[in-house]
Amino acid sequence: MIDRTDQVGEGARAKTPAGRFVVCFTRADYRQAASGLEKYLTEEIEVLAGAGLAAVCVFPFRTRRNRAVDAWLSQYWGVVAAGKWRGFIRAAELADWLAAGPGKAGGLLEVQLHHVQDFPLDSLARFLAAVPAPVRLFVHDYHAVCGQYNLLRNGREFCGPTAPSAEKCAGCRSWNAAYAPAMRAFLDSLRGRLSVWVPSAAAARVFAGAYPEWADQMRVVPHWRPGNAPAATGATGAAAGGETLKIGFVGAPTTAKGWDVFVRLSQRPELRRMPIEFFHFGRPASDPPRTVRNVPISFVRDGRGAMTAALRRAGVDVVLLWSLWPETYCYVLYECLQAGTMVLTHPDSGNVADEARQSGVGIVLEKETELVEYLADAPRVRADAARCRSAALAGFGSMAVNDEILRLLPRTATPLAAAKYLPPPARIAGMLHALKMAWRRGGFSRGPRTRHGN
Repeated sequence: MIDRTDQVGEGARAKTPAGRFVVCFTRADYRQAASGLEKYLTEEIEVLAGAGLAAVCVFPFRTRRNRAVDAWLSQYWGVVAAGKWRGFIRAAELADWLAAGPGKAGGLLEVQLHHVQDFPLDSLARFLAAVPAPVRLFVHDYHAVCGQYNLLRNGREFCGPTAPSAEKCAGCRSWNAAYAPAMRAFLDSLRGRLSVWVPSAAAARVFAGAYPEWADQMRVVPHWRPGNAPAATGATGAAAGGETLKIGFVGAPTTAKGWDVFVRLSQRPELRRMPIEFFHFGRPASDPPRTVRNVPISFVRDGRGAMTAALRRAGVDVVLLWSLWPETYCYVLYECLQAGTMVLTHPDSGNVADEARQSGVGIVLEKETELVEYLADAPRVRADAARCRSAALAGFGSMAVNDEILRLLPRTATPLAAAKYLPPPARIAGMLHALKMAWRRGGFSRGPRTRHGN
């Protein structure tokens, strides 16, 4: 379970002046998305609110359908302040909007860059020049390294923890000769005021490999930490000899997360002859295989612990987290560990592989063939699942939101230049965005909505 009773310490609460705020640049309205990035933002905003702080979240408007329309819309940024929709504000007027709005009640503590891939970097740089507050870059994925934010060559394999180049990226359809230099120049323009937060040592290794000049500015801050509440009861043990072994896949059924491997496992003749059941927890795939049983998950109905509770109810012994890219954090990993499930993964999965090795909660295998051979040895799997269950519940049975952000925020606010008026929201941009969201809710958007980063 996620313990929230102690996420805001009394010391942090006492030292934080009321009425102050942070500005968070991100990829979408965090209230309407379900990725790891938006999950983090939701939890951070709750932590800030508990300490009397507000958050102003800013996101771009991209349609990815028409370059001319995108160019026009890029000058408008969506704004959510104190959890309320404020409309689309012209990028050139955002500093004035902050000064005339939330800036009147308190002061700006820092600017947080959670995701800037879809922002025009020149407009973002002009805003940051006009608002000289400290800046913090959060590494939820690797969009600051490459436009293919998972660092997957042609969407299939990890391309390595080094900076993109024409030689390294030859033959990759994601290669863009202008992208990496523009992002590097943008970050360099913030030297002296930029710090880099990464949620794991795995993310730090990859980011430092691409940006060694920023290695001394990085700080590892996990999203969650061990909590004070007792581990929830009801977690099932590993399957006893002769009982059905239950193997799960959690989250978005995408190639990058290992869905293709999971489906092939469920269809292997040597495994189908064994007492094994395969489960998928989450939104069904567009073409769900008959060999996998889907278990829908409702975070709205069952709360944020819905995934962990569903894993417990189903009695899952093993979860396949076969991510092809180095996960920066992976909330799903810790949801599984709270249920006492063993994790099967491979070396390129970043924080998942690190946690499996270091905490003794999973098995790291090199190839899919090794995975098949391992699962075919039922007694070994059952023994390992029992051992990993004990380690998982002992180390991760209860988790709390990490509130370290409160201790490290600046204590002095940055004064904002006085604004002559409060810029109004752009009605046309707001209307177009409302139509876009209605279109998405109707299921007509391109591709599945998946967890993005973390």
